[in-house]
Amino acid sequence: MNQACESLEERIRKFLLKSGFPLEISMCQKLEKRKWLVFPNEYYRDSETQMDKEIDIIARGVESDHGVTKIDEKLICITLLIECKRKSDKPWVFFLRDKGGQSFIGTLKFSTNIGEKKGYILTKEQKGSIHDISELLQFDSLSQYKFTKYATSYVIPFTDNEKEKREIYEAVNSVYSALKNEKPSFESKSFLSQPSMVLVNFFLPVIIFEGDLYTATLQKDDFHLKKVDYIPYILNSGDEEIRRSLIHIVNSKAIDAFLQMIEYDLRLLFNRVESLQFERVEKTIHS
Repeated sequence: MNQACESLEERIRKFLLKSGFPLEISMCQKLEKRKWLVFPNEYYRDSETQMDKEIDIIARGVESDHGVTKIDEKLICITLLIECKRKSDKPWVFFLRDKGGQSFIGTLKFSTNIGEKKGYILTKEQKGSIHDISELLQFDSLSQYKFTKYATSYVIPFTDNEKEKREIYEAVNSVYSALKNEKPSFESKSFLSQPSMVLVNFFLPVIIFEGDLYTATLQKDDFHLKKVDYIPYILNSGDEEIRRSLIHIVNSKAIDAFLQMIEYDLRLLFNRVESLQFERVEKTIHS
């Protein structure tokens, strides 16, 4: 159809369908269907540049089996920091390396309103001794950390376009920046008005790609390629608190399976936190 003959509505519709909005909106709908609390196009303040930046989606669970669980004044929250990358005919290829004998790869950022040191909490079981939360809650047994191989490098083939070449780099940096600057959810007045509540909020960076994902491993001077729906990517950064961040790379068609894994992990985390008795200290801890 000649553009001059098209209605304004038809031209708007075609423009929207070529944009990233269909992917973002459909992902929000899937999250909401699974009872996550969704905040699309959320802004945060970058602590380094002091400028506002946007993340496509922030999602927090709101029901007992989906993100937030509250029993005996203990509340666990998993916050997803999501960047969406719209459909592309260029595949994303990630180079895999063996996990080896390491049981726990990657840093899981969290915030808690108990403790006296970042990354640690106090418990009453051992006379108020300080524990590393990753050991106490057995992070290495979570489903999201049971991979045997992970990626630290990548490439987008078949393109000389510099913008296309930087798509993965920009997506990784977007979720990493949000992870570094995201504020704990318990800073809100509703949480602070309940001083007896124990709160732990975990932050997971996620990239959802509407395209083909491949892994590549070098075997006897040749690459073995495999089409996959999910890739655990470890970002080695200079930030000590989130130095080896696990970033979840997910094909958009596999988002339900990914969320099912995260929701299962949440139940494990809650059960472990629920079984502990915490020693409260006055100072609030921010990761």
